[in-house]
Amino acid sequence: MKFERIYCQKPNKLIGSFVEVHIEENDLPLTADLLPTAQSHIIFFFSDEEQEIKIKNKSFFNKGLVISGQSYRSYQFIPKNPVRAFVANFSATTLHKVSGKQMSSITDSHIPLSEFCNNFYQKIIPLFDPKKTAKQIALDFESLMYDLPKIDTKNVNYVDIAVDLIHQKKGRITVDEVLEFLTISQKNLEIQFKKVVGLTPLKYIKLYRFWHLMKAYENKKIDFNQALEYYNYYD
Repeated sequence: MKFERIYCQKPNKLIGSFVEVHIEENDLPLTADLLPTAQSHIIFFFSDEEQEIKIKNKSFFNKGLVISGQSYRSYQFIPKNPVRAFVANFSATTLHKVSGKQMSSITDSHIPLSEFCNNFYQKIIPLFDPKKTAKQIALDFESLMYDLPKIDTKNVNYVDIAVDLIHQKKGRITVDEVLEFLTISQKNLEIQFKKVVGLTPLKYIKLYRFWHLMKAYENKKIDFNQALEYYNYYD
């Protein structure tokens, strides 16, 4: 298996990073367990054969350009054949801003992007030329994302502020503490969060805290007991 991570040319709040994975014949059979990262994703499989993603015992079989919504649980990637896969990892609110769609409709789902938002699909499908390197695709993808029109409403701004606070606090914050910075009710924040992000504020806080603590544990910045203590303290 070959894995390459590509970072954006300049810091932004739209895209976290890009990843390209090559699954080779000697890697198969393979079941890759993946942790949720508090992001949504666009995946392009350079293959005419369907690949399997399994979430909560439900399997999704897709090929070509696929959108992956927020997931509160770990999931599995089960490639059926050698395949090249390119992944764009988006910030929590990005896909709603460029599609205008209800993100909770694809929570814990992997579906063809053309079914979710054909307009967005038509704009990005030309990027995936198999002759291009991952870095070339990433550069073109980043440039296109800057140019696309984006939804900018008061409610989306509220969600952006809430997400920024959650990230600044590394998930060690409560919904009540988030609301102190907003002129919006808890009920309305929940409605807008599910629409724009795909999860409730509480679930997103827990998910982001878990992801941040797992990264700290992997990088040996904290031990497992510390990670568990931090997580439980704010639970």
